[in-house]
Amino acid sequence: MEIVIIGAGIAGINLAIRLKKLGMNPVVFESNEESELVDTHDERSVNITISHRGITALEQIDCADELRKNSVHVTGRIHLIDGISHFTPYTLRPGLCLYSIDRKALMRILIQKAKEQGVEIKFGFKLENIKFFNKTCIFFHKKEVYERTYDFLFGIDGARSRVKSLLGVPYTETQSGYIYKKIDIDSDNVLRLKLNNNSVNIWPNPKGLFFTLPNKDGSHSGLINFTSDILDELESDEKMLKLYFPNLIRDVDNFCEKFRNTRTASFKEIHCDGWFQRKSVLLMGDAVHAMMPFYAQGANCALEDVSIFCKLLEENNGDLCKTSLEFKKNRPLDAYAICELSRKNLKNLKTEENFEEYLGLRNLELKLEKNFPDYFSEYSMVAFTDIPYSKILDISKKRQPILLGYSNKVIHEISDDLINEIYPKL
Repeated sequence: MEIVIIGAGIAGINLAIRLKKLGMNPVVFESNEESELVDTHDERSVNITISHRGITALEQIDCADELRKNSVHVTGRIHLIDGISHFTPYTLRPGLCLYSIDRKALMRILIQKAKEQGVEIKFGFKLENIKFFNKTCIFFHKKEVYERTYDFLFGIDGARSRVKSLLGVPYTETQSGYIYKKIDIDSDNVLRLKLNNNSVNIWPNPKGLFFTLPNKDGSHSGLINFTSDILDELESDEKMLKLYFPNLIRDVDNFCEKFRNTRTASFKEIHCDGWFQRKSVLLMGDAVHAMMPFYAQGANCALEDVSIFCKLLEENNGDLCKTSLEFKKNRPLDAYAICELSRKNLKNLKTEENFEEYLGLRNLELKLEKNFPDYFSEYSMVAFTDIPYSKILDISKKRQPILLGYSNKVIHEISDDLINEIYPKL
């Protein structure tokens, strides 16, 4: 059987390796050259934080140890408000963390593993057309036309998926009200700012935020996020930038210059119901469920797509069509649930105005996790379990009003009696 995968991103390479391990022989086509995926600097490419779902997928292809070795372990958030650092751990359960890694570093790990497994990857092949009636993909490669037939085709080629476009399936694309610029901070400036290298560092603002993720070399990758009208204002009036982020202006070399000279990019959310088409074409990842980055689950969700699909494939004895039908029946509900959770989690990042409410809520949930081993906060369920996203969303909608009713009362010490009162209601 000829299996073609369009897209050599994180999920595409992961799927290719999994299929190879199952005795299949997929061929991966990627429009970029290999150097563009693993070496070339991209001022819009941001760090990835891999959590439990992503780790599970990487363990299945023997890449998890390499990820851990090449990443920074992140245990919580620090909100920097009025010059004071406020640390909130993700969980009090021992040994649990996120893994912050440069996207290109992760791609190097995955591509190397794919080559070791004998996966064929064709870089620099731009998909031009698909003749669905005779199952033929047409590519441009170095100004020449190249054709490849397939029996089964995977479109894992990102939010701007060419496969999805050629299929003509309807989808909705929602632009976030927020746009961003990537502003990196070198290790000297990190020391000057006294940033924590095992936390996400957040400078919140009622109208946006700036946050950084630590890198293995001691530098931090940062993103400044604002609505387009505010960002326009900041670009035209440097005084406004100094008003919003005075310590960054003071302690980061050439911060204003970096801000002015860096291109903006936007976040988008995609919903597509046509995951499986023509009994032989399956879409996955950002092609069908691109999401806002505010829960750091985009890569994790796409990797989990692969884990779930391949588990079903094994159960169905390698029947790709039957597996795809089952996959597209259940997976979209979870994908769209994490899209909703990601939108909502922005409130917990740019939390300057409601910080006491946020802190009270986090303290409550940390105490509940400590006292009741079977209790997982929304964040813990998303990041440290494989509970379906749709179930997490349902649980969270039930819990949230109850927790918020108590959160403003418990900013500091929380008694066991209060926790014992709250727990049965959740």
